[in-house]
Amino acid sequence: MSAFLEGKGFDTWYDKALEPAEHFRDTIMSKIEEARLVISIWTPNSVRSDWCRAEADRAHKLNKLIPVRSNDLNPDQIPLPFGELNTISIDDEDQIGRAVVRELLAPRKMVPWYLRVWGGTKHEALTWISIIGAILSLSGGLKELFSFAPLIDFLIKNFLDLTNQFWSLALFFVPRVTLYDSVILNLWLFFFVLFVTSCSRSYVNPPLLSEKYLRDNLFGATAAFIIVYVFALTAHQLEEQGQSQSFIFGTLVTFTATHIFRGITSGATTAARIAIMLVFIAVPVGVTLALGYRFDPAKYAARLWRVVAGLAFLGFLDFAYQKLKPVLGGKFP
Repeated sequence: MSAFLEGKGFDTWYDKALEPAEHFRDTIMSKIEEARLVISIWTPNSVRSDWCRAEADRAHKLNKLIPVRSNDLNPDQIPLPFGELNTISIDDEDQIGRAVVRELLAPRKMVPWYLRVWGGTKHEALTWISIIGAILSLSGGLKELFSFAPLIDFLIKNFLDLTNQFWSLALFFVPRVTLYDSVILNLWLFFFVLFVTSCSRSYVNPPLLSEKYLRDNLFGATAAFIIVYVFALTAHQLEEQGQSQSFIFGTLVTFTATHIFRGITSGATTAARIAIMLVFIAVPVGVTLALGYRFDPAKYAARLWRVVAGLAFLGFLDFAYQKLKPVLGGKFP
């Protein structure tokens, strides 16, 4: 059982790991308190053991018990109240694995309703602020495809101007923050927040080659490709407006190419850009994972697709605007 669970990526402990000098009773109870869940294996010997019953009772009271029975034990022989619980056969590894994941993901303590509402609202607010911010930051590139209604055009332009002022104040030690810098910083901040809200301490990483894991990452990669393409359109739009200069990232690229890649050739510049991008992604992501959080690709893919859907919705608004404008005439700006 221990080898099976460790093969799935879980850390296990059982009483054969006791040191000779340890007081086994105190050690076992301490381990039960520390464990996220406890598996009791009922056998013809353990059902007659007062120690096994006491340990199972302690885990049951802490709502972290998964009862398992050996094949040579009749379920009716399991002592009460454990005999009333759903007990899994020790040979049914798939069901044991599912039970472990289900128990790890289950909340251990019901918090008051107002704290649950506040936690959920705060989480959703951060998610949607990031989604809307990313949409507004990227929407400038859609001018290649659409001519927005004046209200949307006004909102997009002023959003970028406001965030440019924000980054200028936040990065007060930088001589200049250009509009291009602001777009990149916006996207870095918003997508990092989306990454954080897609992580959880209780998430259990599935096997790397599982169908669901690959499908979730494929959906996320597709959405990311669309977003990168729209960002390229945004960069092209800024270039046409003469606002493609980047002081922050231009300086970083020049410094990295000169001091690390020993030159300012096109190859060194490209390598410097890739290196800077990897550092910007790796540092916050690495810190988040180091704090014990686990990344859920399905959540992140869903959030990226909300960004794509928001961009598509702006296109739909533009279509409706173009259709309604001739009908309403002067009543429509």
